[in-house]
Amino acid sequence: MRRASAFLLGVALAAALGACTARPRPVGLGRRIAEGKAQGLRPSPDGSRLAWLDRCARPPVAQAPPVCDLLVAAVDGGGASRVAEGVSSLEAGFAWGRDGSLAALASLDPASGTGALVVVRPGAGPEVVAPAVSFYAFGPGGDLGLVAAGELQVQVPGARPAPVAGAAGVATFEFDPADPGQLLARRQAAAGGALLRVRGGVATPLSTAPAGEYAWSPDGRFVAATVRGAGGTWDLQLWSAAAARPPATLAGDVQAFSFARDGSAIAFLAGMSPGKAGDLYAATLGRAEDPRPARAALVAKGVGEFRWASAAPRLAWLESFDPRIRAGALGLGGPGAPASTFGKNVTAFDLSPAGTQAAFLEHVTAGGYSVDLMLAAPGAAAATVARGVFGFDFSPDGRWLYYRANCVRNAEACDLLRVPSAGAAAGQAPVRVAEGVKSFEFDRSRPDRLLIGYARKDLAALDLAVWDGSRLVPVDRAVAPGSARLLPPDGSRLAYVVVDPERAGVYVARLP
Repeated sequence: MRRASAFLLGVALAAALGACTARPRPVGLGRRIAEGKAQGLRPSPDGSRLAWLDRCARPPVAQAPPVCDLLVAAVDGGGASRVAEGVSSLEAGFAWGRDGSLAALASLDPASGTGALVVVRPGAGPEVVAPAVSFYAFGPGGDLGLVAAGELQVQVPGARPAPVAGAAGVATFEFDPADPGQLLARRQAAAGGALLRVRGGVATPLSTAPAGEYAWSPDGRFVAATVRGAGGTWDLQLWSAAAARPPATLAGDVQAFSFARDGSAIAFLAGMSPGKAGDLYAATLGRAEDPRPARAALVAKGVGEFRWASAAPRLAWLESFDPRIRAGALGLGGPGAPASTFGKNVTAFDLSPAGTQAAFLEHVTAGGYSVDLMLAAPGAAAATVARGVFGFDFSPDGRWLYYRANCVRNAEACDLLRVPSAGAAAGQAPVRVAEGVKSFEFDRSRPDRLLIGYARKDLAALDLAVWDGSRLVPVDRAVAPGSARLLPPDGSRLAYVVVDPERAGVYVARLP
């Protein structure tokens, strides 16, 4: 009996030791392409490569963000290569260009916020293109702009960076979304803060007074900026991108503005001050040859937040806004459209892509405190979709309204439900998609497919699954929150970071 017991104990120990030394077996659909404690995972625009940060450590400067190594690997495998060291963990630490180029600020000096700009062009290795760089960005055609020691430079693929004449003392810039050979740049405050237009490698002033916020219209036809006026407030000015005309001044005392997604209109808030909401105005923009828009019309008073629909010049906003609790009544309208208001104590809202409906969360006390999901459309009364809701979103095609309700564990686990956006106002019953859901994300290439996250109790991590419109397919466990990326061009593959110490690394899964 003793011999048998000793033999069985030896077998058990051997099995235990084997389990400790063997490579971990796959537990999901994904294949690990690199080991390590990765963060900041981002795919290339074509989905063929991944870039991420590893070996992050805090520099010896108070409140400075961690700096890390930047690694790159092909999605199909082949091993990771180190592109740069000392890269900030913040969003601006590295970026992909549309042509597949990769840029990063390496050897970052936390005190000055500058570093050596490293660029990897398609088919080439890492190259340091400039030292002491404080700002950089890719243009739509693959050109790379950078500010080195206050001087604006532009690098076209295959060439060295070239300085822009008349662009010394620059702080930031932005490429024209329609014309890669044109930029806006703003001088540093110490250099006057004026706004410059860059064409053909030469900068010319657009304003002589200091500029604040500035932006191209999405179609590249117009430039808008807040410019310091004579009274010390910010005037909103509009320039044509094509014609050499003086700017049109839309209004004074402007704090925020935004173009409609199609570039056909502009909206802005004026008269805002600490503790006081502003007034919302909107104007329709005409031909690019004439920057004078239709006269800005008052949309609503006492507005704290506003946004445009993603596919139409329609607005939603919060009026009668209380900045202490960031709540108000929901307004809907837009240039040439009558305004409608709904509810009160609204804290979150979103427009359908076409702007014909808005969903919002309203805090109510009738019948007991609740956060209700409401659906509204101009000219109709708002309808209650559900009570006790934590998070909602329209599908990319606007057909469905998804939301989380019936939550437990402090909203860490909720039912995910959906209802046709056309039927929600008529009281159509919702369909339960999944239970115990922490988060959900749409596949923009396939509006019927969702990426679903389930919060774990043992780790600050998620278990992932994909819902394809009819069934749930588990993907993997212990995934870093926010790391999952559906890869271009068709979303058929998913990249993510696993944080389980026994399996830590970057993974790629092919989805069913």
